[in-house]
Amino acid sequence: MKSIARLHNEVVVECFDRYGRLKWRRRSPNMYVQEGRDYILNTIFKNGTRYDPLYVLLHNGTPADDWTMANNGSTWTEITDYDESTRPEFVDGSISGTTTRQLDNSASKATFTMNAGGTVSGVGLCTTSVKGSTTGILLCAAGFTEGSVSYVATDVINVTYIVGFKDDSA
Repeated sequence: MKSIARLHNEVVVECFDRYGRLKWRRRSPNMYVQEGRDYILNTIFKNGTRYDPLYVLLHNGTPADDWTMANNGSTWTEITDYDESTRPEFVDGSISGTTTRQLDNSASKATFTMNAGGTVSGVGLCTTSVKGSTTGILLCAAGFTEGSVSYVATDVINVTYIVGFKDDSA
């Protein structure tokens, strides 16, 4: 029997104006960077350190396999122009589904209250809460397939991460 197991990941990012009206919505696939894949393998199979919780970040850049937290600011740039003092926590829900088992943070979306204008091209998950930090592990990153989008001060950006696992031989 041949078994092919894969992680399925996507993000839904929504931007609302100060009156709560939807300005834009992006749904994009998510990629596990090498640093993140190494973290998963070390944590599960080698008894490595597990970091809990994870944190959501906003970024500008096109996600690539060699992205790490250490190259935040050089290879890619984190957006830190929001009111919250730390990166929002990824609060995962229950595992559900049949063929694809998944969880998400839809009951507690990561929320960013923007305090300046700019553009955003994607989001990521990491192990540290400190805004702009270059320490910790970057687990994964998603880039908007439609390209960067604008936001202004007082906009609220909500991020939903959907993480699934499927065995294609099932």
